[in-house]
Amino acid sequence: MKKKKSLEKRRKSFSFKFSKLIIRIISRKPKYYFLGEEFSADKPFLFIVNHCGKKSPTKLEVYFKHDIRIWGTHEMTEGTKAIHKYLTRTYYHEKRHLPKWFAWIVGTIVTPFVAGFYKGMRLIPTYTDLRFAVTLRESINAIKNNINLVIFPEDSKDGYKDKIEYFYSGFVKVLDHLLKKGIDIPIYIGYLQKKKNTFVIDNPINYSIMKEKYNSDDEIAEACRIRLNELGDYIIPKRK
Repeated sequence: MKKKKSLEKRRKSFSFKFSKLIIRIISRKPKYYFLGEEFSADKPFLFIVNHCGKKSPTKLEVYFKHDIRIWGTHEMTEGTKAIHKYLTRTYYHEKRHLPKWFAWIVGTIVTPFVAGFYKGMRLIPTYTDLRFAVTLRESINAIKNNINLVIFPEDSKDGYKDKIEYFYSGFVKVLDHLLKKGIDIPIYIGYLQKKKNTFVIDNPINYSIMKEKYNSDDEIAEACRIRLNELGDYIIPKRK
């Protein structure tokens, strides 16, 4: 309960509210195109979507009408120094391919702004080692508190691509643990088509159905990846 109050307090901070205001000024509110049922308001869900650089997480955090917690790399939850290191070395240089010197300048300028915003986002930190237990615990607690999860499973170590080539399967562990506790949440797969500023979102499917259909976590992740790329190619009908 104490941690929950601490998380909510971050969202009331001046830096977070100011960051959201700036984002609203410089970015457009996204549209949503559903191929089936819209997001559930009755029970929590998992939304799997492409990262699209910074666009998806920031647009969802600022404009999304449902309460969410987003999975994010653990460095972005470990204070200003760790955020600066991640932005300058990993994000701007390795993923966005800026020269090291320019990546350092850009990262240094935006770090205070980014730190305030990400602190208020209540990110669920992701790890690739035994600390994944933290990711698992916080994700399950979010669902139990009727907070929806947003996950970007794509491998982005070589940058953000329009066609996603690989999905990490860690998110399936969360779904499996929830199912064992009798919680079978719907999975929505979506793709932010940046030119149209629109999330194209597939009809939801419950995890139990996917578990029956596929033999492993990797197969489930791969099926989600393939469907997400198909949504990226979906041609949204013009309004009459």
